Order: sequence, then C-alpha cells, then structure tokens
Amino acid sequence: MRKLVIATTFLAAFTAGAQALEQGGTIISVDEANRTFTCHWGVMDKTYKTNEKTIFRIGQKDGTWSDLKVGASVYVAYHPVGDERVAYKVEIAPPRASVQSGKNSN
Repeated sequence: MRKLVIATTFLAAFTAGAQALEQGGTIISVDEANRTFTCHWGVMDKTYKTNEKTIFRIGQKDGTWSDLKVGASVYVAYHPVGDERVAYKVEIAPPRASVQSGKNSN
C-alpha cells in the first residue's frame, strides 16, 4: 500500500509539470532579442518564451513571430518549464474591420 501511495504521488507530481496550459489576453510588450512577449490577463501580466517549434496562427492562416504586435488579442497554449512559460501555439486574433461612423450633414 505504501508503495502505491508513493508511486501515485510521484506520478501526480510528474504529470502536473507536463501539463499544457492555455490563457487568452492582450499583448503589452514584445522583446524581439529574447523572442518573448508579455500579455495582460485580468489583473496580472505574464511573459511567454517562444522557440523554433512555436506555431503562430492568425485566424485560419499561418502566422509568424513578426505578427505579434502590442495591443493584439492572443490565445496562448504553453508548457511551464521551471519558472518560465514556453508557448507552443499562439493564436492571434485577426484585426477587426475598422468601423467609421457616418455623419448626417442635414
């Protein structure tokens, strides 16, 4: 029984670190030199690292690192690695069509 408890505890600790997590928010900064970006989620800011395996999407189209812009809405799927968050997929919301208000000249 004791071995079962130890094995279960070890397995739970191991799989907790391997879980993929997801969040959505707004980009507030982009660091091109370190290939990181910071997003504002609710009441906190979180920074995400990207690498050559990170997938970028804009709507239904493929995107790239250069598509990350301050103010863009994103949905990030990431893995925690130590104290860092490594993004493996970043979905960037396509830009909204601008709405121009019409004025009556009556």
